Amino acid sequence: MLELVRRARALDMGLPEVKELVHWASTGTCDDLRLHEVLHRKLEDVDQRIAALEHLRQDLQRLEGHLTTSQKEAIADHTVLECSPETCNCLGDTTEDKIKTER
Repeated sequence: MLELVRRARALDMGLPEVKELVHWASTGTCDDLRLHEVLHRKLEDVDQRIAALEHLRQDLQRLEGHLTTSQKEAIADHTVLECSPETCNCLGDTTEDKIKTER
């Protein structure tokens, strides 16, 4: 149980949520439908968080790929947020395949 609490807190699960989870796990029986509902909701929350983290990972990979490409540009007279394929040659080809092959 302590490991579950540590993992939940490490992933920024709020203390009230952790307390609820510990409460249900320590007082509910294996056939308690309410415990099953609580766990199902938590699993859905975890799945949503994983999806959000995967999107963030993709965004960070694109940004890293852009910065790697832009280091080849002699003069960068703009911010990263101002870059677009239409206005900035430092973006070059930023397809997922190119980003992966540059690593």
